[in-house]
Amino acid sequence: MSEILLAAMWWSILFGQPASLPTKHPPNLSIQGKATWYDWRPRQAAAGPALRKALGKHWRGKWVTVTTKGHSIRVRLTDWCACGHGRVIDLDDTSFKKLAPLSRGVLSIRVNI
Repeated sequence: MSEILLAAMWWSILFGQPASLPTKHPPNLSIQGKATWYDWRPRQAAAGPALRKALGKHWRGKWVTVTTKGHSIRVRLTDWCACGHGRVIDLDDTSFKKLAPLSRGVLSIRVNI
């Protein structure tokens, strides 16, 4: 077993929470584009092709931060979308409402991974 995995296991035992393991993507990766909304579970979102590609094959379950005009939310990627036309992510309606009214429909956003 690798030293990193052993350290993570001990961290979890000692402190009762998982340790952060190294990831395959740069820690400050961000993608700019559009966000839309759909009726889905609170704090969950659907990742578009660009976001899935940036995160790699283990994208599902990852938490990301979505920012627009000084407001940010954290959502978990649990679904996928065939988003086109510059759309990066589909937010659940509850999360979208924290950034703008649903009637806005589409937002320019930055997703930080």
